[in-house]
Amino acid sequence: MSSVDPRYMSVSEWCEFTTPLLVKLAAVPRLLVADQWREWALTVLQAPAIAEYNPPDPRIFSDWRDWAYRFNQAVPL
Repeated sequence: MSSVDPRYMSVSEWCEFTTPLLVKLAAVPRLLVADQWREWALTVLQAPAIAEYNPPDPRIFSDWRDWAYRFNQAVPL
């Protein structure tokens, strides 16, 4: 699997590309409201198969791209 670079896309686009990759690890919901990316990320991080990689807490990031970049580094997709 390979991660999707978040730098040149919207949060909705990144989630649309990333969710099918994450589903291989856990049941992951779709992001329905772009402004709720932190809530979506927190839901994703609750999955034990994802949490075991110790992904970053989205609450400490002001920009979703920074969080997604770090998430990609932590979770092998």
